[in-house]
Amino acid sequence: MVREIICFAIGAAAGFGAATYLMKSKYEAMVEEETKSAMEWVKNKSEDTKTDEITHSEDVKKFNEIAPNYNTISKRVEEEGVLMKDDAPYRITEGDFVMDDDEYGKVSLEYYTDEGGLYEDGEFISNVDEVVGKANLDLLHGIDEDVIYVRNEKYMIDYEISRVIGSYSEGNNYV
Repeated sequence: MVREIICFAIGAAAGFGAATYLMKSKYEAMVEEETKSAMEWVKNKSEDTKTDEITHSEDVKKFNEIAPNYNTISKRVEEEGVLMKDDAPYRITEGDFVMDDDEYGKVSLEYYTDEGGLYEDGEFISNVDEVVGKANLDLLHGIDEDVIYVRNEKYMIDYEISRVIGSYSEGNNYV
């Protein structure tokens, strides 16, 4: 019986030693791999930061190229010397128009290119310059877009103006 206990104790000690050795080497390898991975992540992160800075500067350049398209009224003021009032309607982006904002009402208009008429639900708008600004409508003749968005601070309304090729009478069978 003593012999069996001694054999059991020696076997248990040998098994414990072997398991400890194997587990130690396994976990050391895992720690080394994790450390290496963390060091690569930090290195890539610092490279990404440089890339982000480059991307940011490229985004700024792109914005500076695109921004004049959305600020065409002030461009026209500079180029043609047109006098604009502070409360004149101005062009906004689709995102500004779509944004849920209780401050501004939303109105859709159609601009018929042949006659230069602006309509809201079939009603002709005669005071175009006051409502959306004639300069904004002139944009629809020179750009590829079929829709522009204009904000009128005075009326607290955002307008969606759709370009319609043709005349109002032709489009509504009033010929």
